Amino acid sequence: MPVSSRRTKIAETWQPSPEDAVYADAHGIGDLAAVAEEFRDYHLSRGTLMLDWRAAWRTWCRNQKKWGRGAAAKAPLLNGEAESDPFGARAFAARCPYAKPGTLDGKTVPSVSGWDLVGVLVEVCEVARLTPDWRGDLAPVADWLRDGFDPEQIVDVIRASKPPREAGSWWWYERAVRRLKQGVA
Repeated sequence: MPVSSRRTKIAETWQPSPEDAVYADAHGIGDLAAVAEEFRDYHLSRGTLMLDWRAAWRTWCRNQKKWGRGAAAKAPLLNGEAESDPFGARAFAARCPYAKPGTLDGKTVPSVSGWDLVGVLVEVCEVARLTPDWRGDLAPVADWLRDGFDPEQIVDVIRASKPPREAGSWWWYERAVRRLKQGVA
């Protein structure tokens, strides 16, 4: 959706788009409807003019988490972060440049090539025997999905491989995963 070159008021019927909902979920917004209503009413009551309402929504979501308002139901506790976002999968998916909104069980989720990105990342990390508090680079796994590899095949390759010395060293599995394209695995 192109951004207008002139400022506009928010529509009285404004609702977050599926992409906005994914962004909010990834940033710990627990009650999307309540936060969206607060955002809309705040700007309607002030007659706010904006160039880009989607950017305003993203800022609102980040500020909700930063200031602790409206995010309590989903905001991870510092010592409980591993349980609420194992391996940092949700945080990674929120900033993955090629993740698009998809639907899983009626819920909007970040997806890559039609696969639930968070679900695949968690499963791959579990098979790689990482602990839920591990916070490393997940980009190679997302790249494999983007390049058309089936998650089940990726999991099988990792399960059959000797683990690397350093946890989360995805390069260790890279050659074996890429060989799937050649049917060699």
